[in-house]
Amino acid sequence: MKIESLDNPGWALTVDVGETELDGLYLPYKLVENYEGDWYGVKLTNNVFEAFGDPTKLGFLLNYFKQFAEENTKAKNRSLD
Repeated sequence: MKIESLDNPGWALTVDVGETELDGLYLPYKLVENYEGDWYGVKLTNNVFEAFGDPTKLGFLLNYFKQFAEENTKAKNRSLD
């Protein structure tokens, strides 16, 4: 996991999900702009989850990844039953 600050300003979160239960999943880029200064974007491609957001979004981005991982792990496990 890598957390970086952006110069626009904001945060970037990068998580390599290769060789995990999320390996092979795809999430197309989704950008949500509520208003100027309140935004985030997420995507999962090539086994790399990336999330970006305004300066207030670090906790939100971490929680977004956590929820995404939990939901998709449960879904994968249900399909194996």
